[in-house]
Amino acid sequence: MASGSTSDSTWGFAATLAKDLQAAGQAVHMAPLSAFAPHSYTAAQRIIVMTATWGDGTAPTTANGALARLAAAKPTVPLAVLGFGDRSFPAFCAYAKDFEAAALANCWSLLLPLGEVDRQSDQDFARWGRALGAALDLPLTLAHRPVAPQSLPMTLVSRRAYGEAVQAPAAILHFAVPQAGLWQRLTGRGFGKFQAGDLLGIAPEGSTIPRFYSLASCSADGFVEIAIRKHQGGLCSGQLINLQVGQSVQAFVRPNPVFRADRTRAPLILIGAGTGIGPLAGFIRAQGDRRPSTSGSARATLIRICSTVKSWINGPMTDSLLDCARPFLAAVSGITCRMLCAKTPSPCKTSSQAGPRSWSVAGAT
Repeated sequence: MASGSTSDSTWGFAATLAKDLQAAGQAVHMAPLSAFAPHSYTAAQRIIVMTATWGDGTAPTTANGALARLAAAKPTVPLAVLGFGDRSFPAFCAYAKDFEAAALANCWSLLLPLGEVDRQSDQDFARWGRALGAALDLPLTLAHRPVAPQSLPMTLVSRRAYGEAVQAPAAILHFAVPQAGLWQRLTGRGFGKFQAGDLLGIAPEGSTIPRFYSLASCSADGFVEIAIRKHQGGLCSGQLINLQVGQSVQAFVRPNPVFRADRTRAPLILIGAGTGIGPLAGFIRAQGDRRPSTSGSARATLIRICSTVKSWINGPMTDSLLDCARPFLAAVSGITCRMLCAKTPSPCKTSSQAGPRSWSVAGAT
C-alpha cells in the first residue's frame, strides 16, 4: 500500500485498510507514494495506491515524483487507486485520476476502477472497501474513525484584504500565537515551534475535517501568518475571508519537514502562484543575512506566476498581487520579485519599484 498525503489524513485511511486486510489474513507493507518502487516489491501480489490531491491537481507532499517512477516502471501486479478530495473544487481527485491514467497508459492491469472519497467521507471509503473486498474475495467492512487533532483558539490580530474589486477575494491573516497552559505544554498539546512552510490546520464551523494552509511565518516571528484566497463553495476559506479582527478560530500546527529552504548560503530562486507565495516569502524572511548578496545577484529571487492573461492585464489585479507580496518583504533587502504570466506570448512592459527591492514585470511563454 502506497499513500500520498500532505496532512497525513490519507495515511490514517490507509492504516484502517491495512488493519482490516491483516485481520483477513493478508500481509501488508505500507510506504509513502514518493517511494513507489514496484520492482522492489518481489513478494507483492497486488498494489493499492491511496492519494490526495494538492492545490489545482498536483502531487501531495508524500507523493512527489511518483508519476515519474510509475512511468519508468514495468507493470508487475494488479493495481488499485483510491483518490481523496473535495468535490467543491474543480480538481477533485485530479492527482489520483492522473496516476490511474498513467498506469493504464503503461499497461498496468487494474483490480477495480478508480475510487473517490469526498471530504474524507467514511461512507465513500466503506463503499470502496466493499468493492475492493469483492475483487480480492475478502470480507472487508471498513469503518474509519479519524482522531480529531488537539487544537487551540487562535485570535486574528490584523488582516489585509485584496482582490475584491476583481471578484477574487484574497487576504493575509495575522494571528496571535495561542498561549498554551503549563499542562498543555508538558503534554505536547501547545503550538510549540513552527517554521514557514509548516501546515496550519483549521477546523471550520460546521465540519470536523480540518483544512490546511502553509504558514508564512515561524515561531521566532512571534505571530502566525497565512495567505488565503476564497474558493467558490469553500467552507473554510469563506469563513476565513470574512473573519474580523478579534475573532478566533480553532487551529493546530502540523510539521511539514519536506517543504523547507535549505540551510546553505547559496542564493534562493522561489517560484509560486497566487497566495502560494506566502510560505516562500516566509522562507526569505527567515533567512535573515544567511545568504549574502553577491556581485550582480540577489540573495533571493521570488517569481510569482499569473495563470491567465485576464489577471495579467487587469491593472487592479496586478497591483493586488504585488501589494500582497510587499508586506512579507518590507524588512528584507537584496530581494528581486518578478511577475510572470503563463499565457503571455511576448514580454510585457517592465516596471520597477525604487529602492533596494526591485519589482519587475516580465512576460513568459
